[in-house]
Amino acid sequence: KWIGLKLGLGREWQIGNFFIAPRLLGGLARTQGADIQYIYENEKWVVSQEPRTATTDLLLSPRLDFGYRIIESKNPIDIFVNYQMTLYLSPENDIGLPYHGYGFGFRYGF
Repeated sequence: KWIGLKLGLGREWQIGNFFIAPRLLGGLARTQGADIQYIYENEKWVVSQEPRTATTDLLLSPRLDFGYRIIESKNPIDIFVNYQMTLYLSPENDIGLPYHGYGFGFRYGF
């Protein structure tokens, strides 16, 4: 189980209706989990969980969006694809886990 909050800062460049938007996001995550093990008892496998204490971890994420502005107005509508790479740092457990993801979506500007 985990919950996180990230805030970001970035810039957007527009070339015609196309745009590119690099960003840097950072934040905190509160995580809690369990080590799951199976024990053979009474001729069947039984799940055994040992709870771990919650930790506060650091998230660092560069993100890059490529998109197309469908409607140019006071409230623009965009379609975009993005790539995000996250480094998940846990100072209490002395580990850093990298992961990345691709995505696509629509954006409505206020």
